[in-house]
Amino acid sequence: MSAPRTRRRWLELLRRTAGISEPAGSLEDAGLWEARERAAKANQDAERLGERVVATSARQRANIDAALERATAALSRRDALEERVRHVEEVVERLGVVGLNAGLEGARTNEPLGRGLTLVSDEIRAHTTRGIDALGELSAQLREALDAISELAQRIERAQREAAELTNDATQLKSSVQASSVGLADLEARLRKVTGLDPQTAKLIALAGDHAKGLLTALSALEASGATQASAALSPVLAPVLKVLSGMVSDANDGAGPGPSP
Repeated sequence: MSAPRTRRRWLELLRRTAGISEPAGSLEDAGLWEARERAAKANQDAERLGERVVATSARQRANIDAALERATAALSRRDALEERVRHVEEVVERLGVVGLNAGLEGARTNEPLGRGLTLVSDEIRAHTTRGIDALGELSAQLREALDAISELAQRIERAQREAAELTNDATQLKSSVQASSVGLADLEARLRKVTGLDPQTAKLIALAGDHAKGLLTALSALEASGATQASAALSPVLAPVLKVLSGMVSDANDGAGPGPSP
């Protein structure tokens, strides 16, 4: 067989296999299967992410509920804490009155006892004044802290509502993905019925078609460039391919009835 005739036969076989000169129903079917597989993979990824979102939102909601409970418990003790601060202030003020009375008594008492009572009175009143000032600062800081906790509780309540909405959305997302999985399963069954292919066969057909197109492009470029040595150089490599292609085309022609010989 001459080199030009061999090249023409190779090219014709590759064109028929790659679907260049005739409609490529099998390749189109394989493309449908590839699209279905991509959709299935994306659906699986979405399902995993949906499950993670559901789990994460549930944990987030539990943490928010716990934080709100702690903040509410702290706020419930607000009146009691303020009452205790007022009670301490009253005790310190009474102590100041005691110190004042001690000073008055010292002024009426003869020395040296009177002098001692006066000194004790001055010391008590000095500590009382500092104690009242410290209690005033503590009371103000306590109010600020409780106000901050109150604001935090309000923010947590808003976050709690948003977390509940997120949980509902995540649950709906999971349901939608599951419905999509059912749809993809139905699509697979219909594709099997319409194309007569299974996913693995369709994948192999698509892969062979891509390789055939690439080989055809390279051989066409060699033919166009007039590389006469290409046939001899490629014959050892392409001979097994030619044999397989000849068998495939022969089987296809036998199944489809009389047709043109390659």
